Amino acid sequence: MMDFTSDMLANGLSNFIFDLSCCKGLDSTFMGAMVGLAAASEEQGGKTSLVNVSSSNLELLQIVGADRFLRVKGEYKMADLEMEPLDAGTPSPERRLTLVKQAHEHLVDIDHRNEARFGNFLRQLSKEMTD
Repeated sequence: MMDFTSDMLANGLSNFIFDLSCCKGLDSTFMGAMVGLAAASEEQGGKTSLVNVSSSNLELLQIVGADRFLRVKGEYKMADLEMEPLDAGTPSPERRLTLVKQAHEHLVDIDHRNEARFGNFLRQLSKEMTD
């Protein structure tokens, strides 16, 4: 997702809408990646929005403070939109670690309380990346 959205930003597209209707849960990496995307899209005058967010997923976004940076909208019928699934390749292990680290750094940047949640994890990731 991050490579795709980075390519879209590089090509001048800066508005993103993510349908979370089929999403049963959110992990911290995804939430941090979304916060990073929101910041990058806003730099280009765009927005990153989430639609069809369940109450449990909204609660997860609120716990880490991501709801303050992502536009969380109500229900939206996506059936009227033309969509095409993306062929998502698997990133290399090095790229994956870099993306995971960046996502968690975004969460710490937006709310200092996330340092207590993710600080040890970030230090361990940094160690693994330099070994």
